[in-house]
Amino acid sequence: MKIKHSTYWKMRIKQTRTLLRIPSLIKYSGLRKLTFIGTAFVMVFGSSCSLSKSLKEGETLYTGAEIVFQKEDEGLKTNELATELASVIESPKANGSILGLRLKLRLYNLFYTEKEKGLTKWLQKTLGTPPVIYDENITKQSIELLENRAINNGYFNNEVNADVQTKGLKTKVKYFVKIERPYLIDTVQYSISDSMVAIKMEAIRDSTLLKMGRRYDLDLIKQERVRIANKMRASGYFYFQDEYLLFRADTTQERRKIEMELLLKEKTPNRSLQPQYIRQVVVYPDYNLKRKASTRLDTLQNTEMTLIYEKLLLSPEELQKAILLEKNALYSTEFHQRTLERLSNMQTYQYIDVQFEKVKNQDSLVDVTVYLTPRKKRTIEGALGMSYTRGVSFGPEVSFNYTNRNLFKGAEVLKVNGTTTFNFPLTNQVLTTQEQSLEIQLLKPRVWFPIRQILESKRLIGNTFAKLTFSRQQLQLPMESVRDLLETGGFSQLLAGLNNDEAYAPTADLNAIEFSFGYQWRRQAKFRHQLSPLEIVFQIPTYSISELRSFLIVLSNTSQDRSLGLNLEKMVIYKPNYVFLYDSRLKKIREHNYYYRGKYGYSTNRLLNNVALVDKNKIEGQFLHFENDIRYFYKPNAKTTFAFRVSPSIAYPLKNEVILPFFDLFVVGGPNSVRAFQPRRVGPGTREPINENFFFIGTGDIRLETSFEIRQKLTSLVELALFVDAGNTWLYDGGADASAKFDVNTFYKELASGAGFGLRFDFSVLLIRTDLAYPLTKPWLPEGERFVADKFSFGELNFNLAFGYPF
Repeated sequence: MKIKHSTYWKMRIKQTRTLLRIPSLIKYSGLRKLTFIGTAFVMVFGSSCSLSKSLKEGETLYTGAEIVFQKEDEGLKTNELATELASVIESPKANGSILGLRLKLRLYNLFYTEKEKGLTKWLQKTLGTPPVIYDENITKQSIELLENRAINNGYFNNEVNADVQTKGLKTKVKYFVKIERPYLIDTVQYSISDSMVAIKMEAIRDSTLLKMGRRYDLDLIKQERVRIANKMRASGYFYFQDEYLLFRADTTQERRKIEMELLLKEKTPNRSLQPQYIRQVVVYPDYNLKRKASTRLDTLQNTEMTLIYEKLLLSPEELQKAILLEKNALYSTEFHQRTLERLSNMQTYQYIDVQFEKVKNQDSLVDVTVYLTPRKKRTIEGALGMSYTRGVSFGPEVSFNYTNRNLFKGAEVLKVNGTTTFNFPLTNQVLTTQEQSLEIQLLKPRVWFPIRQILESKRLIGNTFAKLTFSRQQLQLPMESVRDLLETGGFSQLLAGLNNDEAYAPTADLNAIEFSFGYQWRRQAKFRHQLSPLEIVFQIPTYSISELRSFLIVLSNTSQDRSLGLNLEKMVIYKPNYVFLYDSRLKKIREHNYYYRGKYGYSTNRLLNNVALVDKNKIEGQFLHFENDIRYFYKPNAKTTFAFRVSPSIAYPLKNEVILPFFDLFVVGGPNSVRAFQPRRVGPGTREPINENFFFIGTGDIRLETSFEIRQKLTSLVELALFVDAGNTWLYDGGADASAKFDVNTFYKELASGAGFGLRFDFSVLLIRTDLAYPLTKPWLPEGERFVADKFSFGELNFNLAFGYPF
């Protein structure tokens, strides 16, 4: 190994001094100001002599390193090796630069001072970063590390040289790595002295990572040792560790092949070579570190476990179903993990600790002790917030949550959640002015089903739930745009109100009672399922003026179009559904992360009253529901995330004329949708969101949304996001107006889109999001005129305040 020095010198001090004399020769004040600014720019960015301020004699600034491969065969692929070796020369990291300028280093030198205190020293530390000094010893160490790393990747015949290039006060290093073809694995032989262990290892050999013909890789060998150890522990060898395994390698120079042999180390403990059986299971179901030593504890023993407790909070039967580590059974890593998951799924315990203890003078027996610290039985939480939509509405939001754990000593969880929102309209073109909801849910941490095999499945983590929800939305319906219909139909009450107030808007309260029963389960952390075979909704409207309902029905029949009126009729809806969720982040956050949520269901609507004016053919019917949410997250580093979402959904009517119930309608716009538009101000199709169309805009039974965001953490608290959104709603059957109908040939031209930026404030338990967005396209404009980004107006900016990420 050699270190070659190439030195280059260039004098620039004289040039800089010449520049500094120029201002004194200029007589005109305007030119003097320009020259002063130019001189300051040169002092900060154009001069290299300032480096000498922070460099001692003989020191140079380290500007980075690069690797150059010298291959025996030009066809040799070195991408993986290049990635491995690049990590070696990452440290030390040279001073960062922007467009070739090391701004922080320049500022450090500009405010350089030997003083320990003062404004200049504060500016130096705050705005700048000190220079990274070239160290010859680090280069020598890097050469050794590069050679070792190449050997670890199968390139046994390699040579590394360094070319240290010094130019003025700057030093760069080039590492030349000379390599030949790597060594490949030829055979892997198991030479295990213990016959029982040898049989177990042979049984798991087929899934080995060390395949014949694969390049020798030390990291891969380590992974193979871990794989074998995990498989052995899964077979009951609780004390078996990967460090007890040894791979020997025999190389052949001519063939460049490696013959490998797997051995057990001589000092492997005998206990590690024995499968472990559980002698006893002891459970402390109300464990408390602060409990006095003198406290009298009771003991309850059955065939499977022993309970030691002061107060028995959970029935022994439920604990026995959750704890799968059984007395006299062979240890199982799967049942160990499932036990932790089941106990956690109960939501009864705050801390869960499962410990294993060796039995004296017994190499194949362990004792299991489970320590469970209960949560508080009852908790009450509340939140107070503010809802604001620019130029539309504002108002307070209040919510509360009550939780009662272990309600009937079977780990049941009772949850009561209530929310209420009051939107004070800033315009009469606001649909929802009030929203209230109360949800009561009972959760049983087990999949209860008549088929015993599902009920007792040890590999299933699940819940059974029953939920009752009461909700109310107050809808404001402005009459200004339908004055002609009021006069023609003789609706005297509504017309009188409109004559007294041009902004007159009577209200309709849409009340709903929903009952659902179903199951939630999972076998793996990243896969979740929910099945609701029973879900029934009773939709019951009330009107501030009795005449309003009659008008809405007439409006629908007169317009021969889908309107808000028929959606508000009194009806019962049966809607069983299944939800599938896949989220790779639930197991481990990686560089590439994927999320999918699909909801598939069926619904049927039936009227609860019989009125001649109501066209049952437009209300009573069936739908197939397909809702999809697909997301992709790319994290190149800890501070940056690229997030993409596409969400296509449809409520497919089995009879074309049927109108979807109000609560099932799709809406676009708002803080979690297309943020450049307010809710219900886009679609369906190319309908224009103007007052005259108020009753016919903003909802549909087909929806397509997509978003792209770049999220960059500025500090641990603040994150900046740049985003683009697009979306719209359509009607499967557009009625009289073809502009609302979905057309596969034109839908992509009818997407409303917007772009903007936002700040997110992460307070750990709460993330507050502010987004400012501007429309890019408006689908209701004529084709060719829908792009509006070039016609910027501050009045078009839409501000969103919300909690949590949009997706």
